[in-house]
Amino acid sequence: MKYFYILIMILLSLNVKADNSFEYILNSHFKPDGLQFSFTDGTAYSTFNMLGSWTDNYRNFGSANCTGQIHTNKKNEVKIYGVCEMKDEADIKRWITLERDFGVTEIGVGKSKQIDAEGFWKILTGIDCNYAIKHGKEYSYSITKCKISKDQHVRLSAKK
Repeated sequence: MKYFYILIMILLSLNVKADNSFEYILNSHFKPDGLQFSFTDGTAYSTFNMLGSWTDNYRNFGSANCTGQIHTNKKNEVKIYGVCEMKDEADIKRWITLERDFGVTEIGVGKSKQIDAEGFWKILTGIDCNYAIKHGKEYSYSITKCKISKDQHVRLSAKK
């Protein structure tokens, strides 16, 4: 009987882990543009716009339009806040924030969150994610990873 309870506990713990082991991955390519003001005290303030496209690991794709602001302090650390409007292949929209605080030391790494959506994409509203971005000379590439529930995974998988 003791082994039966141990087996049940192991199976339950595996089920809990399996329910939280799904990931939503968003890959984006952008053409950046912006304006920067550099101040005499060594700080700077910038605005950015990025137009591009995205794909995800559930065979969805669409366009992306992002805008935001960047504050650079004297230590050359950056604080970023931006919002992206993402449209899928059916022109269904969702909005995602991009944030990075001065304390973050990794280059191009931050947090994002889906703050609103239309239709199908509402299933991801409120989801917290991590992103990394790499800027090239004329383009930027971004990858965003989010932990999702089994229910979100099933619904995303059934979309097509």
